[in-house]
Amino acid sequence: MLYHKLERQLSVLIENGTCDESIFDLLLPSGKELNFESYVFDYKLNFHLGREVQVNTEADFCEIIKDIAAFHNSLGGYLILGFRADKPNYQLETWVKNTETVIAKITKYTSNSIPVRTVEKLQKINGQDFRTYLLFVPKRAPTSKPVFFTKSSPDLLDQNGKKPKSAFKKGLIYARIEHECKPVNDDPPLLDFVYSYRTAEGVSLILDGGDDLENNLPPRDPNLIRFIGRKNYLNALWKWLSERRNPIKVLTALGGIGKTTVAYEFATQLLSKPGTGIDKVVWLSGKKLTFSRFKES
Repeated sequence: MLYHKLERQLSVLIENGTCDESIFDLLLPSGKELNFESYVFDYKLNFHLGREVQVNTEADFCEIIKDIAAFHNSLGGYLILGFRADKPNYQLETWVKNTETVIAKITKYTSNSIPVRTVEKLQKINGQDFRTYLLFVPKRAPTSKPVFFTKSSPDLLDQNGKKPKSAFKKGLIYARIEHECKPVNDDPPLLDFVYSYRTAEGVSLILDGGDDLENNLPPRDPNLIRFIGRKNYLNALWKWLSERRNPIKVLTALGGIGKTTVAYEFATQLLSKPGTGIDKVVWLSGKKLTFSRFKES
């Protein structure tokens, strides 16, 4: 859960859609940064440092897009961006202050329109004049599917012009976990969090309950004592829920490989995840009988 009083206060403001200069007072009290970042806020105050020429690149902006997607998939959040007032406007700053441009670039890389909002303010931070921007990222609705990247970001060079890296890769789902934005595709507990209702009390990744989905799943196959491994298959199925244009997924393999077992495990995981946007789980099977050495004759 969110233990810090400020975090709980901010989570309520996010739920209420608050985006005004009062947030600056909370996150920059007396013109100073707080000494921590959180599930619900992040600072980007150093764009004036280092690569001043290359700061105008699309790759730089993709770092912000990654944060926006991660906050949106989690609890929502606030980004504070700062540019020194004695420096000229960067193209990155021009993008940030134009909400329509921000949303268009998010859509370019995620095929989703996240309705961010921006507030601008000139103020002193640590004694230096800054042009600051508050970027509000709303929390994803419980009935909406997690946002994932449909296109990789361009490579970003380090200050020495070496070691190209990208902010994100195609197919990844990001979440805001404590002070970091993390890909969750290969982490089942984090996927559980992303697909849950994501309450402030539930950020410990222990869901706060909710009624199971309506379903007609049969009793677990007595041959299946415990589900082990096959994480990649389950992760692929969880990702499938985010693919709006891919409504059908087929599991195919030789007989006896374990297709039904994977499908059943995925279906049972769906039952306790109320934030998936699924209303009902319907199980249809061609099997009339199940044979097991554990059954009595």
